[in-house]
Amino acid sequence: KLINKNNIDVVLVMAHNDSYNTTDWEFISNDITDPEWAASGSEYYGKINGDYNISTLRGGILSTVMKLQLWMPNSIIVLTTGISGQGVTGELLPDEVNRSIFMNIANAVRDMGKLSAIPVIDTFANDGINGWNRTTYITDTIHPYTVAGGKMIARAVIGGLKSIIPNL
Repeated sequence: KLINKNNIDVVLVMAHNDSYNTTDWEFISNDITDPEWAASGSEYYGKINGDYNISTLRGGILSTVMKLQLWMPNSIIVLTTGISGQGVTGELLPDEVNRSIFMNIANAVRDMGKLSAIPVIDTFANDGINGWNRTTYITDTIHPYTVAGGKMIARAVIGGLKSIIPNL
């Protein structure tokens, strides 16, 4: 069965903590950096005639949200922050550089959700993964490849979705 965009109720977009340019979110008129988007013609691109700076995290978030809203105007678009507790392999606490990068990314997601007037699930603040228990949930330095890690993230996401869609 093919997915019909008009029957999609919720779209969940989860950030990943592997980007650090979180500052720029400029809208660029006549931007064709995303050739598929620019080629969509009057149905989508023509309504906006440009794109956000997709080479940055904030711009990429806004571009993604804008495109999803145009394509599925009746769907609820939900952003989630990345997971917490990440760091250097073998270390309990993330070093200062990584910690500030992860916090900046989470803040960028929260800010772009507010700017876009869409809900944000703060996985970073609510997944329960920290420097002292991270090796149970995160197997390398950033990915929750364990069943327990997946459950921690699912708990945070499901809890957030229940506040957005109470009858879930």
